[in-house]
Amino acid sequence: MEIRDARVLTADGGLVVAVYEEHQRTDEPHSARRSTAVFVRDPAARHGLRWRHPHETWISPPSARPSP
Repeated sequence: MEIRDARVLTADGGLVVAVYEEHQRTDEPHSARRSTAVFVRDPAARHGLRWRHPHETWISPPSARPSP
């Protein structure tokens, strides 16, 4: 798995919202998705953040994209 273009959109109070692309290569064709993750600050959690809500949207492979 490869993570690309990771960035924090906002870190306000107890919430942190981040976005990134996740690319996977297995025996199957390459798969990719755009992800948004909402975290809550939690000093007891690893790295001080706990997952609250993830959302993933598949990125179509180039061959599946419609022609312009």
